[in-house]
Amino acid sequence: MTLDRIARLHIQLDDIEPLIWRRVEVPLTMSLEGLHDVIQAVMLFEDYHLFEFEAGGRCYDVPDPEDLYERKTFAARNVRIAALIERGIATFSYTYDFGDNWRHTIAVEVKTPASNIRASSMVSAERRRKMLAAPRGSRNS
Repeated sequence: MTLDRIARLHIQLDDIEPLIWRRVEVPLTMSLEGLHDVIQAVMLFEDYHLFEFEAGGRCYDVPDPEDLYERKTFAARNVRIAALIERGIATFSYTYDFGDNWRHTIAVEVKTPASNIRASSMVSAERRRKMLAAPRGSRNS
């Protein structure tokens, strides 16, 4: 079963020089929770920490009923990449590990028919991330 349409996304780790980025192709039907899993894999993270997407003024994560801040968030598993694009969102952010504050900018580059793509794939990348220091402006820098 091939997928109908894909999005090519450019994912860049913010506040790091030289730049660290990945270009991936994912199905438009993928949820933000699924995109979190893709980012974990291509950035070589280990999925030990919380995450959050911010798009169009809304936050998406794994809702916590015991959230002390009582923030209004939406479940990342319920939102598809296609829904963001339909709302006109072409750039959004992803933050992983709120202690180190690994913030990423995600840009939708193209939407195309899937042809022979059957799953997510990394198309290109620049620089391997090393866990030597947190980005500038984080709590640990």
